[in-house]
Amino acid sequence: MYTFLRIIGFTFIVLLLLLGLVGFFSSPEIQFSISEIIESPPTVVWQTLINVDRVPEWDPGVAMIRISNAKSLKQDAEIDYYSGGDIEEIIYKERIITFVPDKRIVFRDINHKKIPLQRNFIRDYTLKALLDGSTELSLTVHYTCGSYITRILDRIHLRGQTIAKQRRQLYGLKSYIENL
Repeated sequence: MYTFLRIIGFTFIVLLLLLGLVGFFSSPEIQFSISEIIESPPTVVWQTLINVDRVPEWDPGVAMIRISNAKSLKQDAEIDYYSGGDIEEIIYKERIITFVPDKRIVFRDINHKKIPLQRNFIRDYTLKALLDGSTELSLTVHYTCGSYITRILDRIHLRGQTIAKQRRQLYGLKSYIENL
């Protein structure tokens, strides 16, 4: 029994060391891209993407959005995202750092309470018109892991969770537009 416990303890220590090495040698900068072909022209995709009243219809994680420092979406506009029906609590806040109508919009996190381990979170949507009249909508996400431990957590869990959430949002937008 004592030998068995020593083997388990040794295995646990080896696993911790391996995870430590993964965290130490992995880059704190993370980037991934996903895309969808949407059977609508870029103007329709763009108008849906920037219509803050429609976002809760295609993104189930958002109950409401308010533009806090402007009347419409534009360069430097700040957006507050609310979840779940409790409109008093902002789940995250973003600023538009690039705004090119019908082509590209880039959001930068300025107060992400939900996943504070991911810093400098940027969502970059790019629209490309295709010859058949449809649109390729690409989403590139950039973020920085805040600490050594966060890099380990990112490798184990956070990155997969983040990719899945962004993929659901992009697919929700595609489904919503194609069913208009």
